[in-house]
Amino acid sequence: MLTDPRLASLYDIDNPDGPDHDHWRRLADQVEPLTIIDLGCGTGLLTVSLASVARRTIGIDPDAGMLAVARRRPEAENVEWRLGDSRAIEESGVELVLMTGNVAQHVGPRHWPGTLEKVSAALSPGGVLGFETRNPDARAWRGWTPEATCSTRETLHGKLTEWLEATEPDQDGTVILTAHNLWSESGEDLVVEQPLTFRGLEELVEDLAAAGLSVRAVHGGWDGEQFNAASALIVLTAEKIA
Repeated sequence: MLTDPRLASLYDIDNPDGPDHDHWRRLADQVEPLTIIDLGCGTGLLTVSLASVARRTIGIDPDAGMLAVARRRPEAENVEWRLGDSRAIEESGVELVLMTGNVAQHVGPRHWPGTLEKVSAALSPGGVLGFETRNPDARAWRGWTPEATCSTRETLHGKLTEWLEATEPDQDGTVILTAHNLWSESGEDLVVEQPLTFRGLEELVEDLAAAGLSVRAVHGGWDGEQFNAASALIVLTAEKIA
């Protein structure tokens, strides 16, 4: 994968440091890992904030465009960056693996079991996996329409008009999200299609158990809110069964 450099440069503006990153930093403080793997690290905004002299921090992403931004980030030298997916994990005895920014939804049905197995194999007994995913009961895709999402802004690369379109979920719960990026000066409509798989809590618990992972906590938001059917997010913490 290679995100257009113009879009990669806008990612942190659209996805700034916030309550989600605070949540994962609190988890890291609780676990006190010697090694953290940030799987699907993107531009590395969270990743560099997790790094310290007391721990090894590894950022892995399959998108060379996003990793190019990560490697230019201040303090990027404190992180080991790798291009790839879960198959790029070489370690064992890891205390904490994170998949943030709804990374789990970018892993399709064919690769999801293998991803969890690879993460489980890397974790030490009692090691922790943390990730979030959109709750399918909230039907976020219903709001991804041109009418609801169209906007125009000035960027370093010129005026940009953006809007989204989305399909209904298929039998595997996968929605095709289509993002339009219309650059006014050139008239170029840069179209990016992303399959996003929605999984309910029951399915996630079963998938984790199959990989030797036990759910430790489930929340409906970043401040420890109780999860319910109306929650926009499923925020999960699981641990490797000894």
